[in-house]
Amino acid sequence: MHKCLSCETRNLKSILDLGKIPISNNFVSKKKLKKVKSFKLGLAFCMKCYLVQNLKIINNKEIFNNEYLYHSSYSNTWLKHSEKLFKKCIKKFKLNTNSTVLEIASNDGYLLNFFKKKKINCYGVEPSKSVSKVAKKRGIKVFNDFFSKKFVYQNKNIIKPDLILGLNVLAHTPHLNDFVAALKLIMKPDTICIFEIPYVKNLVKKMQIDTIYHEHYSYFSLISFNNLINKYSLSICDLEFIKTHGGSLRIYIKKGLDNKKKLHKKISLELKLEKENKLDNFNYYKKLQKTLKKLLKNNIKKIKEISEKNVVVGYGAAAKSTIMCNLLKLNSKSIKFVYEKNIFKQNKYIPATNIKIINNNLFKKNIADYMVIFPWNLKVEIINQIKKIDKKIKFITFEPEMRIFK
Repeated sequence: MHKCLSCETRNLKSILDLGKIPISNNFVSKKKLKKVKSFKLGLAFCMKCYLVQNLKIINNKEIFNNEYLYHSSYSNTWLKHSEKLFKKCIKKFKLNTNSTVLEIASNDGYLLNFFKKKKINCYGVEPSKSVSKVAKKRGIKVFNDFFSKKFVYQNKNIIKPDLILGLNVLAHTPHLNDFVAALKLIMKPDTICIFEIPYVKNLVKKMQIDTIYHEHYSYFSLISFNNLINKYSLSICDLEFIKTHGGSLRIYIKKGLDNKKKLHKKISLELKLEKENKLDNFNYYKKLQKTLKKLLKNNIKKIKEISEKNVVVGYGAAAKSTIMCNLLKLNSKSIKFVYEKNIFKQNKYIPATNIKIINNNLFKKNIADYMVIFPWNLKVEIINQIKKIDKKIKFITFEPEMRIFK
């Protein structure tokens, strides 16, 4: 087993084994289906710093590359969330045309575009050329690179951010210490960083198994997050609980360790609650494997019964679709095809299955009895969209137990 991604100890214990699964966003053409590789997927717990992390560490350059297909702008729900955050930042930090904003993992410019329209100086750092091209077409300044100490040394005279944003990025780096060290280097004394990270407490409590994939190297509690940044004399100055991705933490970071003042009441309370609930204890996590086995068995039985008597389609070629289709052993006999709004994913296949991804506009031409919504975190948006076309169709989600909506 690898060293801990945060504290580098080898004192890691396995808490979940999902077998071999392909890289979740590796949607491929029919010709390449047989060449899709699968890798060990599961979770380990660090006995020293309490970070939950992936069992198998895949080189991030294999994932976030020229063919990376996730585009944030295709989700109306996510765009609304981003706009709301943008407005909050403008008000809270009094940003103006003299301010500079840096977004790490800026994807297709979905968030920075709001700042650009307000003529606020902004930069993006995005390793995937496929999505950074879209941002550049919007006129956003994007560095096609991974955020690292090397990157900062090369560009710190260019970028002097007042605000740094990182939405669902910290979990996507296998180089946590280099990332946080780079963060400290590029921050001015009064720079504030905002990170949004899926909360490991929800993963365990709600059994969010389909949020586990190779791109997610780490799964943070507030305790493990705090342990990581404190090593670099960075501290949490505010905290919010948000609904995205099944429940996430929005964490505000500043420079310095203020030992003279007590921690923000909200932060100290949550740290205390985590310790009381034993999120820093191996026993809290080890129940996952046993619960999962029973859960998958029930879900496989239920979806099989429905697909044998009905026409079932899917919606959303998300990372979640790869995980659930592989774990539930679904194929085109159980899920006829998957509708997708993202044009870059259309006419490809869910990896390690023969389920084709097709244009969501084709839904009007096809009849289905059930629709499996794989990105269940966007189900309200999707149900409202589909109901305008077909009021009789029923919806299925795995959250994690199979649920049916009319």
